[in-house]
Amino acid sequence: MKANEEPHDFFSSMMFGHREPTSDNLKNEQREEEQDLAGTDQLLLILALIQAIQPIFEQIKPMLMSLISSLDNKKND
Repeated sequence: MKANEEPHDFFSSMMFGHREPTSDNLKNEQREEEQDLAGTDQLLLILALIQAIQPIFEQIKPMLMSLISSLDNKKND
């Protein structure tokens, strides 16, 4: 049972029949689903960005390592 769903009431069901979800409940559920999908889309975009940038860092890594080494040598001198 979801948080916004009303608890099942046996007496009300017997007296008045099964209640259909209200339009407000349906709208809230649709909003929640859209927000979940939007979060998933953002996560996928971030992962795609990381995968696109990763090869660039691999190419730059040797230059940065040599720069750090040279700075350490100058610092020690």
